Amino acid sequence: MNLSFLPGDLHLTQSAEGFFVVTVAGRKILSTKSRRSALGKYNALRANFENGSPAQERTASDSAESLRRAVNDSVLNNEDTLSKKGTPAQVSPNVLFEVEAAFRAYCTDVEATPLTDGSKSRYIDMAYYFIRWLKGDFGPGSRVSPYRGKKK
Repeated sequence: MNLSFLPGDLHLTQSAEGFFVVTVAGRKILSTKSRRSALGKYNALRANFENGSPAQERTASDSAESLRRAVNDSVLNNEDTLSKKGTPAQVSPNVLFEVEAAFRAYCTDVEATPLTDGSKSRYIDMAYYFIRWLKGDFGPGSRVSPYRGKKK
């Protein structure tokens, strides 16, 4: 068993002889054969460290920036603005992130209308093609199949 709480340099390890050893900053605090006792001491010390230095709450802007970076890293190619097809993207990754967020809201609004399923599908598909064009992943006149709205 090996447990560590790095902010407090707190460690719980099991030695080759079967002893459970709790250390803080390299100093041995407890050495026992009882796993339960060692875990209790480790958890008590960890709780003291956590109460002494509470974690900082993330702000909304920190969360949004983190999400933006994650989306840019996973969906967009940040090294250059070329899509999978080698066509240059029309907008920057940050602008594309905002456009995609607006597209999700648009889809929700379209789905809430009394239009037929085919009409809803058409509204959403056309907007989606525009976003793909912005990414450099679609060209006017390209064929995609099948339409999302068709259900069997």
